[in-house]
Amino acid sequence: MRTFLTLAAVAALSTPAAADRFEARLVAPTPQGGILAARLIVDGGPGGVRWTMACTDEGDLRGRPARIRTYQGSAPFEPEWVMGTAPEGRFTLALRGRPLLATSLEGCPKMGVPILRSFP
Repeated sequence: MRTFLTLAAVAALSTPAAADRFEARLVAPTPQGGILAARLIVDGGPGGVRWTMACTDEGDLRGRPARIRTYQGSAPFEPEWVMGTAPEGRFTLALRGRPLLATSLEGCPKMGVPILRSFP
């Protein structure tokens, strides 16, 4: 009985609860003097998560301003990770514990691979 309770407690810690909501923001300068910004919101739910990712691109060489792109989707829970995909790429959430430990945003246009660590 004690082993079963221990396993249940470990499983509960590694999987987000239905009401969990994570929000990660990133603002980074570009080599050209511009600014890239990204915002990722993740809502935990039964059996998976719903996510929204909004980010800016760098504009272009003809002087067009940066645009904001928004992507939405859902992803199933995996052990300690959730993988989301967007047309230009993907992002990965590390859900190893609480709070969120790391977020890698690869899905934003021309954004590279910014990483947030130790997100509260």
